[in-house]
Amino acid sequence: FLGLLAAASSVMNGEVVANAPTQTPTPAPTPAPTPAPTPTPSKKVERRNNATGPNTEGWTEDDISRVKKLVQWVSRGEGKQHYPDLFATGSSMEAPPRSVAVVTMISDPPAEKEVKLEHGYFDALAVMSFNVKRYHKNWTPVLIMGERTARTPYKEKIEKIGWKVHPMPLPVAHHEIRKTEFADALFKVPPANKTNFCDETCRAIYGGAGVWELAKLEAWRYPSRLPGAPYTHVILLDLDINIRTSLSSIFTEWLPESATLGFTLGAYDGIGSEPLNGGFQVIKLSEDSEADYHAILSIIKSGSWRPGHGWGSGVGSNYGGFQQQGLLPFYYMFRAGVKRAALLPRCLLNNMSMRKGCKDVSPDRVLMNHFTGECHKPWQCVDIEKYAQQCQGFHAVWWNDSQHVQKALNLPERCPSGPTLTLQNAQLCCPHTKRWPYMYDELNFSAPNTKELTANLVEDYF
Repeated sequence: FLGLLAAASSVMNGEVVANAPTQTPTPAPTPAPTPAPTPTPSKKVERRNNATGPNTEGWTEDDISRVKKLVQWVSRGEGKQHYPDLFATGSSMEAPPRSVAVVTMISDPPAEKEVKLEHGYFDALAVMSFNVKRYHKNWTPVLIMGERTARTPYKEKIEKIGWKVHPMPLPVAHHEIRKTEFADALFKVPPANKTNFCDETCRAIYGGAGVWELAKLEAWRYPSRLPGAPYTHVILLDLDINIRTSLSSIFTEWLPESATLGFTLGAYDGIGSEPLNGGFQVIKLSEDSEADYHAILSIIKSGSWRPGHGWGSGVGSNYGGFQQQGLLPFYYMFRAGVKRAALLPRCLLNNMSMRKGCKDVSPDRVLMNHFTGECHKPWQCVDIEKYAQQCQGFHAVWWNDSQHVQKALNLPERCPSGPTLTLQNAQLCCPHTKRWPYMYDELNFSAPNTKELTANLVEDYF
């Protein structure tokens, strides 16, 4: 995963640069029992066994200095050298795996609030389930759902649109975290006085679904606890990602078989940008991934995150740094060892229409786009005219996919008739002057003509 630190120098226009540099730095060596003397020997750094620091066993001060510089380069988007020896390497699979779980998550609200699912997200679930079955009949959509939400009528309807639901609590409780100040910040406990461990700047990097982001770690478990298991791989997606075509090339072109984790960078290359985006990861399930799960939980329970320091060496001082977007870079950088993770092309697999190189990619080449940042979610009825043409294209595709779901389930059409929506009339699907009906509000599975969303239904539809 130290390959992550070379990301800024190895990604151009959204695709990993394949050409090797003229000089390749040597990976951090394991010291010999009796090293040969040198004129200016580097002072050895003893392994720090506490939960806060990196595993520096066998590293010299020069090694650690190099890592710190690489962290700075990534945070500034200033990669000046290539470090291909730090990536997960090797050949990809000859054929995509058959047993894959495509996983997303719906969290529980705070205890004092009523469980209420925004119905637009039900539409997003329907479209994602439909597209999984459309492009990969044997893959399984799995929804991690908070236990309180799973006890509501939402669960039954979500299962009928093709999801296997996995109710679960948070993987860690407040009292299990050894540092109360960090636990309070993670769980958003109001400070008792004006002296606050997590100030406004700190809270600004909270990110995503908050503490519920940690529930995504369930995707690392082996053997998988997810319904429908056994699985060989998990593709972990945020619900606001749209699958636009087959994802087979993730496994046959980009992800080395030796990698436990595949990931993309965040939206920007700049100070404070996340070195890993939590909206898309690929996990190869094995005993290694199970060990990673427990090791990452132990880091959380240590409560070792500090403002300006992150989890260690500044890793985690970014948006979402409390959770996956800081935890995973810290763990795979300092704990799991090199060559365990692979950097994947964000402009093709996790396009957020934010970075200049990604904005320039033709939508036809994008396998998945992420409705976030500068391209908001279509089901929230945003003004599409203010977005770039690429984002408008992403919206039109999502509305077309939504049309397919409605027709397959025998629901009334909401959009203009026709086989394909244009960039212009996609706006008519979601007028700003009136509320349009959500699929959730229209679905009545007890009605004689309403169908459940199955792989066979999707296959017959097309």
